[in-house]
Amino acid sequence: AIEIANSSGDKAACYHLGQYFEAHSDPNMAVMFFTKAHACSNALRLAKENNMTDKIANLALMAGGNELVEAAQYYENIPGQTDKA
Repeated sequence: AIEIANSSGDKAACYHLGQYFEAHSDPNMAVMFFTKAHACSNALRLAKENNMTDKIANLALMAGGNELVEAAQYYENIPGQTDKA
């Protein structure tokens, strides 16, 4: 399924794989597939829940809108990460 989703780029397949990996406690893979599915809010939520500070800024830029503001607030609350806000 992973190979097919990767090669086809099918958003629905990628979204379902994101859900699968989230349910099976693999947040890195879940974030990757949610991102490929353009489900940026889901990917961003998981990244925040799992302290993936290196991915949050890029995901927020992809999502836009309120997600940018929330990402800035997230970084402001982490010591040493204020410059990313």
